[in-house]
Order: sequence, then C-alpha cells, then structure tokens
Amino acid sequence: MMLRGEEGAAAVMGAALRTGRRLAQGVGLTDEAPKFVRVFRAAATVLAVLRVVLAGIILIIAAIESAKQRDELQEAITSLFCRRFQAKQLQDNIMATESHHSQVEAYLATYNILVKQPNMPPEATKQVLENLVAPIVDGVKSDMAAFTDDKI
Repeated sequence: MMLRGEEGAAAVMGAALRTGRRLAQGVGLTDEAPKFVRVFRAAATVLAVLRVVLAGIILIIAAIESAKQRDELQEAITSLFCRRFQAKQLQDNIMATESHHSQVEAYLATYNILVKQPNMPPEATKQVLENLVAPIVDGVKSDMAAFTDDKI
C-alpha cells in the first residue's frame, strides 16, 4: 500500500530526470550552460538516488502491511475454526436429544393417561413413570458421553 503522495513524488522525480537528460544533450546554450548542466546533472543524480530510496521505503511499508494482513487472516481463520467446532458439537448434541424425542412424547402421553385414571394409586403411577423415563435418561446420557473432541 502506498503512502499519500509517493506516487506523485516519484512521477515528479522521473520527469525531472528526463528533463535533465534532455537539457544535458541540448545544443546552442549560453556560456553558463555547461555550469548549469553540471549542477543539473548532480541534482538529477540526487533525485535518482532519492527515487530509489523512496521505492525501497515503499516496498518496506508494503511488506509490513502484508504481514499485518496475514496475521489478521490467520487470526480470523483460527476464530472461525473454533466457531465451526462449537457449531458441530452443538449440532451433534441436538441430534442426540432429537433421537429420543419420540420416547419423550410417548412418556408424556402415558403420563397424561395415567393421571386421568381415578382408580390408579399415585405410588403405582410414579413407579410406571420412573420405569418409562429411566431408559430415556440413560440413552441421552450415553449419547452425550459419546461426544469427545476426537469425534467432532
């Protein structure tokens, strides 16, 4: 990335160099011309050196900016990797709980039927419901325990 004005400065320096070369090759100049041409050649040489130095500085700045952008990109990739990992883990957890959804629906239907039974003792209702919910809970626990970082 260029700094503000370096391209313009480089263009001005290039134009000055070209003008100096043309003047140095000129014919029919006054007595002061050789002196002017020597001074102008020296100035043109200084401008050429400055142009090279400026180009070097611009390259260094571009390399620094590229390194910063590379670091930002690597950080973004790392951040996205963590988020993708979390999303996959959440997806697997949801799939594990959804696989037991029909069992939970059956449990709720049984619960609603048993609660409406007037001649069913509460202890018997509780025992039946505990027997129905135990395999569901065990299944969800075992599915959740199966998730490891290696699996994802």
